[in-house]
Amino acid sequence: MIELCACLPNPDVGLQLLEDAKKVCGSKAEHLFTFGTFDRVSKKALLAGLIEQNPFWESWRGRNDKGQPHQLTPGEMSGLLRSFGIVTRTVWPVPRLENSKSVPGYYLSQFEKAWAEYLDESSTSTQPNKIIRLPRQ
Repeated sequence: MIELCACLPNPDVGLQLLEDAKKVCGSKAEHLFTFGTFDRVSKKALLAGLIEQNPFWESWRGRNDKGQPHQLTPGEMSGLLRSFGIVTRTVWPVPRLENSKSVPGYYLSQFEKAWAEYLDESSTSTQPNKIIRLPRQ
């Protein structure tokens, strides 16, 4: 049973989202950070990064896993992040020019407290060599 569950995402979808967001932000993928700096990300780009990072978010079935499979929506992502005190902010590109436009997004500093509080420093998926086998009876 443990071997079967080792490859599944975190049972707490909020923690799974935090973990995946940390990976997305840590990757500093140029195509996601379109604002010319790595200290902020648009809501749309973060969602795209989450889906790229983990296929789990492509077939999201809701917090209780009872809905029809669909791609995680920006509103659902915001709701999950809100439970950690991470709320959407107005994000401007750097440098801010006369014709620049703001978008809803997040500053990475908003995530740092939640990452420190809820994620283990070595938060990685369970590795097969770290599985403890239960004795057979």
